[in-house]
Amino acid sequence: MRARGMPISSRVDGEHAARVAEQAFRKQTLKAHWRGEASLASAYWLVGTLGGWIFIGIDAAVEAFARQFLVVADFALLAFSVFASVSIWRCAKTTIVGRVGAASPKPLSYSTHCL
Repeated sequence: MRARGMPISSRVDGEHAARVAEQAFRKQTLKAHWRGEASLASAYWLVGTLGGWIFIGIDAAVEAFARQFLVVADFALLAFSVFASVSIWRCAKTTIVGRVGAASPKPLSYSTHCL
């Protein structure tokens, strides 16, 4: 880039690095998943699969040790399932439409919409 006459700083600005890190973190929050701003892989594997296994494990533990709270645990599992489904759906839309310069949308995003 220097050969083309464009100035390049030798060090990364601390504030700029902090802003980039904050933007990357915001794309991985639950709020970003709900809005569909996160990647489809993150929504599917972290929220859908890992989160699902965690909630199923909690539900099984409540059923085994504290049956009086089973209704609450089942409601939490249902609410999480709705959250995960909506998050995956919205992130799939972002994957289909949001990739600028991509040759073609990923097949996983289409299959997510079919399910």
